[in-house]
Amino acid sequence: MFLLVLVLIYIFVLTFIYGSAVIILLDKLLGSADKQGVPLSILNITGMIVLAVIAGYLSLFMKIGMVANIIVSLMAMVLYLVNRTEINLLAKRYLCGVRMANRFGIVLFLLVCALALIESADQPKVGDSGLYHVPTIKWIE
Repeated sequence: MFLLVLVLIYIFVLTFIYGSAVIILLDKLLGSADKQGVPLSILNITGMIVLAVIAGYLSLFMKIGMVANIIVSLMAMVLYLVNRTEINLLAKRYLCGVRMANRFGIVLFLLVCALALIESADQPKVGDSGLYHVPTIKWIE
């Protein structure tokens, strides 16, 4: 379960950086004087879309494995270094929002996350996982 938490943190950081870079790029291209805050969920969904597109193009030329993860991580590091000040400001704003949140809501969220981690670390309960999902994943690889 610890490894699952590390993977989720890795995915969150990647989607945050890619989503932030896209939002910053769109903000510069559109040149809006009225800077509106983008919710963190939209930022991460945008980052997931960008990562899916990158992974799709990479899958045409290589297996999506360690090399693809290294490429995506290096691109994220470059994007972070280029947009360091804006991404740091976004991160501070979101962290401030988390600190100002209702304590009961935070505890409830962490409880739901813990239950989801426990459930995802458990064995599959669907009977056709070994017959359908595993061969499909092997075929994709």
